[in-house]
Amino acid sequence: NGVIDRTGGDFYLEGLKFHGGQNAFLIRNEAAAGDHTKGTVQTKDCEFSYSGEDACDQQGAWDILHDTPLSKHSATDGLAYAKYNQDCGTFIEINATCYRNGYSATSANNCSTHHDTWAGIRVGSYYHHAQDRNIHDVGSGGTWMMGCRSEYSLNNGGNDHNYVINDYAMYLDCCT
Repeated sequence: NGVIDRTGGDFYLEGLKFHGGQNAFLIRNEAAAGDHTKGTVQTKDCEFSYSGEDACDQQGAWDILHDTPLSKHSATDGLAYAKYNQDCGTFIEINATCYRNGYSATSANNCSTHHDTWAGIRVGSYYHHAQDRNIHDVGSGGTWMMGCRSEYSLNNGGNDHNYVINDYAMYLDCCT
């Protein structure tokens, strides 16, 4: 497993596999509250799998680009974006494949999720067989999804939760 735990910086990772651990991969911006020092993380063809919590946990002020990521078999969320020290960032997922996340059956059991004021774009991605919601975005940020497919959520209540939002806007463009 891997960690980027610092204030800002620019990182590029390609073709790496992060398996196991609490989080298969943790990206945290340690900037002090109100500092707003952003960093950039780009991944290409990376895999985040078999973690005890989130497969890829992104926290704080980052600009994140995941190009063709694979996220699978995490105990909680697959690709997760959350506030750290009151700061959030932006993300783009291109051609992501996320499945079988959330096997711990907690409330954090999604393929991809963002919280707080994170804002993101998902393009040409496929999300399926999350323990509950495949896509679940919460907070005052926003999401634009283009050409994505989300199906076969395993919601315990029997409802198919493929795209779920709370408190803000999600725009679906040519999604199924």
